[in-house]
Formats: sequence, structure tokens, C-alpha cells
Amino acid sequence: MLETRARLGRLFHTTATECIVFTPGATFGLNMVLGGLLRPGDHVVVSGLEHNAVMRPLKVLEKTGVSVSRVPADKDGLTDPDALRATLRPNTRLVLVSHASNVSGTLFPLEAASDICRRQGIPLAVDAAQTAGHLPIDFEALGLAALCVPGHKGLLGPPGIGALMLSRDFARQLAPIVAGGTGSASDSEETPPFLPDKLEPGTPNLPRTTRCKPSHRARCAFPSALPPPGKTLTVRCKGYAQSPTNAKGAWYGVQRRN
Repeated sequence: MLETRARLGRLFHTTATECIVFTPGATFGLNMVLGGLLRPGDHVVVSGLEHNAVMRPLKVLEKTGVSVSRVPADKDGLTDPDALRATLRPNTRLVLVSHASNVSGTLFPLEAASDICRRQGIPLAVDAAQTAGHLPIDFEALGLAALCVPGHKGLLGPPGIGALMLSRDFARQLAPIVAGGTGSASDSEETPPFLPDKLEPGTPNLPRTTRCKPSHRARCAFPSALPPPGKTLTVRCKGYAQSPTNAKGAWYGVQRRN
């Protein structure tokens, strides 16, 4: 698992590998961010193109007194950074956005959002369910507080595995939403305060998060997908090739070769 954390750190450019938490998927990681941070009276900003993995947890939190604002997108699904700036409030605790829409393929302007959030001192979390493994994401250059990724999409793994990457400061602010045994500090009934144990209770899904032996037929999520140091992850599908964003900022994943 240590090697897998290190490879994820290299792929997404974060040195805080102890703050890389394995999850059952991106949905669980998003719930950990939202449920672990937001409290009654807090305000959170999301894009107008969010998946239910974000909106359904927020509907639950709204009933507890958390307020939610959506940054509108235009008719092409694009977001104006000024619209993000206009939604911020004095009690805004978090900005959480999808890197790419799972419906239209449009990309959220992460660099502009990062600059706005840094200036306002507001944590920025990103749902990279559609882009992790396909498009480059530099966790530290963007100053991200959290990045949620699934294993079964661009990282070429099976369902039921994911990772939540956190900055050290943001990780300290998160309360666990699930508690239990960690195999560490077992003489205490309190959840260990150190990472990743604080946010990784229970038995880990080792077969899917560690490198399988060659004799194993099942493909593991991350080790099989993540490149070694100095190598680039390339996805090849017969008859298809990755396509870049189009002129309007939409990314369509793969495109048939002529």
C-alpha cells in the first residue's frame, strides 16, 4: 500500500503521501470531504454540473443547516470564473467542483478557480471522476485541499476502489465519518489522530490496492495503471485515440481514428 500511495503521489503531484486515503470509490471520498468538514451555518459552493455523488450528500447536509450555492454554466456548459467569485460569502467553507461534466464533457476552469480560492483563503476540492488518468492534474500547483478519484475509470482498475488525496492542513480539519479498528493505537478507544489511519478504519481492500503477483488473474486498480517514475500514463483502445478538449472546452475522452 505504501508503494501505491507513492505512485499516486507522483501521478497527481503531491508529496503528502500519508494524506492519500484509500476509499471504496470517488463517491465515498466526496462524502468524506463534505460530511467531515461542513457543519450547520457553513456555506459550500459547487458547479452547476455536479454529479449526484456531490448533490445527494449536499441535500442531506442542507437539512442540517448547511447552505449550498451553484455556480451557473452557460448554454454550452462552460463556467465563467467571475460567476464563482460572485457566489462566495463570508461563511463559505468549501468550493467543490467536478473537473469535467459526466454529461457534456465540459471542463471546469480549475486554474482560475484555484487563484480565486487562494486569494479568499477557501479550500478547493475537486471531483476528478471523469479525468483522473486521462488529463494531467497537479495537486500542489493548483493548491488543492482535496482530490477524489475512482480506480475503475481512467486509472484502469476494477470497481470498488478509489483514493482521496488531501493537503496536510485540510486533512487536519476533517472529522472521520466512519470509525473503527485501524490496527494501530489499539489500546485506545479513540480514533487515531494521525494519517492515514484517522480516515481509513476497518480492513483495507488489499487485493485491489497493492500490486498483484503475476500469477494472480485479477487486475489491481492502481499499481497496474500507475506509471513508474519518469513514465507517462497512456491509454490505448483499439480503433480509438485520446482527444484533447475542443474549442469550447469540452473533453470527449476518446475519439475514433479515421
